[in-house]
Amino acid sequence: MSETINLSGHVGNIGLIDYPHTAFLCSRIVPTQNINTIIEWAEGITDQSHCMVCGCQTSIEYQVVQIFLRNRIPVIVIFSTAIPDITDNEWKVAIEERRLLILSEQNDEKPSNDAYQKRNALILELCSSIVVGHCTRGGHQILGRSNVTFLTSYSEYDNQDRSLWSKSHRMSDGGTLLLNLRTLNHGNAYLELTKAYYSQISHKTEYTTVYIPQSDISALQGLFMDAEMMKNNYLSQQEYSRMAAPGGYSAADALMPWDDDIKAQIIRLSHEGFTKNQIAAKTGASMNLINGILGVES
Repeated sequence: MSETINLSGHVGNIGLIDYPHTAFLCSRIVPTQNINTIIEWAEGITDQSHCMVCGCQTSIEYQVVQIFLRNRIPVIVIFSTAIPDITDNEWKVAIEERRLLILSEQNDEKPSNDAYQKRNALILELCSSIVVGHCTRGGHQILGRSNVTFLTSYSEYDNQDRSLWSKSHRMSDGGTLLLNLRTLNHGNAYLELTKAYYSQISHKTEYTTVYIPQSDISALQGLFMDAEMMKNNYLSQQEYSRMAAPGGYSAADALMPWDDDIKAQIIRLSHEGFTKNQIAAKTGASMNLINGILGVES
């Protein structure tokens, strides 16, 4: 195998060339909801007698390589540019322990599309099996191959040409809303709304995405304005009712449906004998909220 590859540019254990290899390839733009699938696959690789081969010049490639290194999986990283200076301590340790090989057949410091194609061709030449994290319609280098596993399925909205506008909003429930206005290759635009939040069940960040075609964006803007007006009218009526009612209302009354988990945590910790201060420290909930759920005297 090594006779067919230009090994003039390499750092690390050249002996990894003779391992059985699996390639990881991924389009440069990955829909947010597919990232967890790719990360879970990388975390599930445990065979240290097998060598993974991939690039490391996009965010998802870098994350996958870092997982392999952390889990002590042998890795060959192939750059589409000249090999950069290795400053990451985890990479240095992996080189010293002979479980990392860095290759490049390029001398340029800036990547080009032709260099990307040549890098991918080299990766495919090395590997007997291929895992594709995400592929757009342009992924022609893997067409017709029988040894390919796709981690995520293709969607029309994956074929985006570029991002026109991006914003993020930190939600009051602790999650983050990511808004991306994108355009497809055929000219149509769509709004991608992604909610990123930390799941207390899986103990990792989860993503939920909705796609809104350009024909519906203006209509939704009018609906949001209607909702804002109705909310303001409702709050005014509610505030008047609460001021008139004896006893008022507690912070617990302000809980939204998705806040049930924090309410359950507070009640459970109280039953387990934790003090309110300890509950506040564990959950991050305010004392006002804890008193509203447990009562002032409990």
